[in-house]
Amino acid sequence: MELLTLTNPVAGENTYLLTNDKATLVVDPGSNGSAIIAKLRSLDKPVAAILLTHSHYDHIMSLELVSEAFQNP
Repeated sequence: MELLTLTNPVAGENTYLLTNDKATLVVDPGSNGSAIIAKLRSLDKPVAAILLTHSHYDHIMSLELVSEAFQNP
């Protein structure tokens, strides 16, 4: 299992990807949606779930983009 951290240099918030050999969990898909999606695609694993720690905008801005890109309800 590996924990990857994606930091948005403008807003300073972090998105975490917890990944293993089968799938990836996305935690707090913040404001840098294109970078999050690009990293997830490079991992080439299904997104098992998207977890939100709280509903501040800088932690959920890319929720819809990531959800639609990887078909997570």
